[in-house]
Amino acid sequence: MRAASLLALLAAVLLAGAAPARRPPSDRALVTKGLVRAVASGRLSAEEAAGYRATVGRLPALARKLPPLRARELKGLLHDIALQWRSYTRPRALTLFSMLDFDERYLASHRLPYSGTDAQDEDGIVYRYFPGHGLVFHPLGEFTQLNNDVSLGDVDATETLAQALLQRAVPARGGLVWEYEFPFGSGVPWTSGMAQSVAAQALARAADLLSDPALLDLAGAAYTAARALVEPVSTGPWIRLYSFARSPVLNAQLQTILSLDDYAEISGDDGAAALVSGLVASAKAMLPRFDTGYWSLYSLAGDEAPRSYHHYVVGLLRSLANRTGDSFWKDAADRFAAYETQAPILKPGPPVETLYPKPADGYRDVARFRIWLSKLSYVTLIVAGGSHTVQLGHGPHMLAWAPGPGRAPGLYYPRVRAEDENGHRVVVSFSPVEVRYDVAPPPLEVDVIGASTLSWSSTDEGTPWLALAIHLDSGSDHRVLELGRRGRSGSVALRLPPGRWRAHVVAVNSAGKARRLSLGVLPR
Repeated sequence: MRAASLLALLAAVLLAGAAPARRPPSDRALVTKGLVRAVASGRLSAEEAAGYRATVGRLPALARKLPPLRARELKGLLHDIALQWRSYTRPRALTLFSMLDFDERYLASHRLPYSGTDAQDEDGIVYRYFPGHGLVFHPLGEFTQLNNDVSLGDVDATETLAQALLQRAVPARGGLVWEYEFPFGSGVPWTSGMAQSVAAQALARAADLLSDPALLDLAGAAYTAARALVEPVSTGPWIRLYSFARSPVLNAQLQTILSLDDYAEISGDDGAAALVSGLVASAKAMLPRFDTGYWSLYSLAGDEAPRSYHHYVVGLLRSLANRTGDSFWKDAADRFAAYETQAPILKPGPPVETLYPKPADGYRDVARFRIWLSKLSYVTLIVAGGSHTVQLGHGPHMLAWAPGPGRAPGLYYPRVRAEDENGHRVVVSFSPVEVRYDVAPPPLEVDVIGASTLSWSSTDEGTPWLALAIHLDSGSDHRVLELGRRGRSGSVALRLPPGRWRAHVVAVNSAGKARRLSLGVLPR
């Protein structure tokens, strides 16, 4: 009885220890917790938090009414907001929850837009669609829009948007920043040196249009944060496009030069003017590294610029040429623009060896075509009536074709087509590829050197190795010496058991085909 009691107690302890782990809190729960914490710390008023909770509270009922894909976007956006539950300051909370409110209203009456589509609220705030995250606050889009309003001389739109952006400015980096609130290459939030520079430009121009010194101070705070995202590279100062990444990006540097040049001129900030001079010199020295001779690189991390960014860079180079009168920028713009009119260059590599796809043994079952490509293109391998397309950048690549064991033996004539993003096309042909079936035993020549050294050679091109075994017979005694996988040619000293043996060698290739040859009597 005592033993039974102990066992029962032990079972109870084990069962208690096996209790399921607590489920992590839901996104709604985290958001609620974050709002409570913000009110308790004085970062939000109770009224502000109540309004934001109401926005979140509408989401479940709305999500049930929406088509699944739209509902998924709202849930993704709520998750991004929940990631920041510990840091709901007044400007950040306004940005996050007004974004959720906008998405709820937009998705209730609109189909999902294409990726990158912009929409605006009643204050002119720009929301850009990123699949999985909904329509999100986009600082570069905000200040591009503010610049547009200023260029149109629209006083009301300029003042309304500028004030809305002021409310969303977050103190950071010694000044004010406008944050990206969705994950991209890092956590959230993150900032952009380029967006901060455009902010300084747009706010300074708005201050000039509205004769508002307070907006000029705001532009100075945006510039201070932008300057904090400038760091030295080998050629001089360079703006960080992303606060979480250091690789120099060309379009960010060129746009920052133009934007901060405007800010420096309007504000009279000599420090900003000096920084612009340094950025110009650094861009000049670094520009050749962004030029592949056929296209531009997006960043020195090695990726080529998509067509839209390459075209954007051409426009920035032309703006620099017009502003400075420096022929360096004009020549660069003309050279980069010419790349948009040139067809890609495609060079085929060496011929492909004969294939042996049947049986599939992992050796010469797949044809690998080596190519060299001059610039970003859609590359299509065409062979045996089929095709496969992939987007590739400049440099060497390898394309693969697996004929499969059902492909008939014979010659096949592969072609490769490259088409760049401007529709320019080139086609090259490879040498014919021969397909054979590896259905015969491996050809084999053998010899015994001296008393017991086996030498062999095979011309079986369909196999990378031969599995060798020596069969020994003496009367009723039969033994096998397994030599394992060996190259198609070689030699090995045999360790024979005592006595004289009638010997045979059996060679099996990777297709499972066997060849048996007599070695006579061993040892000799």
